[in-house]
Amino acid sequence: NEAAEVASGWQAEQIIGKRWQIEPAAGERRAEGIRLRAMSGERLDHVELGLRRRDGTARRVEISTAPVGPADAPHAVVAVFDDVTDERKREDQVRYLADHDPLTGLLNRRRFAECVVDAITDADLGGTPAVVAIADLDHFKSINDSAGHPAGDQMLCDLSRLIAAKLRPDDVCARLSGDEFAILLRGAGADDAVDVSDRILSGVRDYRLPVDGHGILDVTLSVGICTIDPGPDPETRAEAVLRNADVALYEAKEQGRNTYQYFTREMNE
Repeated sequence: NEAAEVASGWQAEQIIGKRWQIEPAAGERRAEGIRLRAMSGERLDHVELGLRRRDGTARRVEISTAPVGPADAPHAVVAVFDDVTDERKREDQVRYLADHDPLTGLLNRRRFAECVVDAITDADLGGTPAVVAIADLDHFKSINDSAGHPAGDQMLCDLSRLIAAKLRPDDVCARLSGDEFAILLRGAGADDAVDVSDRILSGVRDYRLPVDGHGILDVTLSVGICTIDPGPDPETRAEAVLRNADVALYEAKEQGRNTYQYFTREMNE
């Protein structure tokens, strides 16, 4: 029918009366097993599968099958396909937006907090250390006010990519709000955190943004760093480490900006 033509890319006259085998999408390993189950007489109900259309594009379909003839030795199988590609894309987009900042594409605050909880749990189970850093652009409001929000947004996008590029493969970067970023360094100690912070600070110092009518803009960054401490409850400790990294960030601001500070207990006194 017409729906099968759309899903497969083949016209009815091209396949009716001929042997035709549906091609699985790249990476789809279950297609042959599903075909054999259907041909053996098993009824399949809404089994999702990736298929390759005639033009090579991939589609997601749900397949339901029923045997024709004796269940233990069918001489044919009727299959019904439901193309769910667009539905899955919408679901993927919803999940993406739930976890990511729409401007920069970095993780958002909620998802980052979950990553910190996971890192704390991993540290408790295997003794793997981790560090959280919060970075904030210096005097960003004046840039927004003078050059306009489009220039500010461009700077945030550029610097989000710059910061992410300075991290190690297993590290995590997020935009918490406005011009504030957060970094989770997995398997890291104090020396690793200092090394990453130095690379980020150096990269931001070298950054330049040409803006019509405003010349070339530059910016600096302040960073607060806090190690994950042992304790009883991962979620409570995640909140504490984010709060303490924020305290260290404002200490870096007080020390003249364009630098980093490690959190110490004395900062809360």
